[in-house]
Amino acid sequence: MGDLMINVVIVTDGPYGDRAYEHIKNEFETEFIKLEQPTSSFADEIVIPRDTLKKLENADLLITYVLHHDLTLELVEKLHDTVGWIIVAAWQGKCFRNQVERFENVTAPDNMCDLSENGNPIFDEFTGKFGRPIVKISSDNNKVTEV
Repeated sequence: MGDLMINVVIVTDGPYGDRAYEHIKNEFETEFIKLEQPTSSFADEIVIPRDTLKKLENADLLITYVLHHDLTLELVEKLHDTVGWIIVAAWQGKCFRNQVERFENVTAPDNMCDLSENGNPIFDEFTGKFGRPIVKISSDNNKVTEV
């Protein structure tokens, strides 16, 4: 890993994602996009501005911290064919998780520290820097000497 230059886009509609952006932008070309939550309760009335959609389509890796389920689903359905991988970092309910993970390039981890390589070059490049930490432990006579 380490030789791919991936473009990460983080999208949110609320208070989450800015901390991830502050860390990820130090390792990858990263953009932070804030969307407005839909005001309608009807999923078929969700509109993503065209210029924003273009930015999202250019992502190699999309991380969504969108809290509005219909907006998240709309993003996944519109973008799963154009981006390399989508991480749904904010979700509630196993049914919703199953719904977004039916796409082969979408994961909805319990938390971002659960990410580990899966064979996809883009995802693996990202998880090489962020995700499940690798901990090395040294011991001597069954006692931990260094972590």
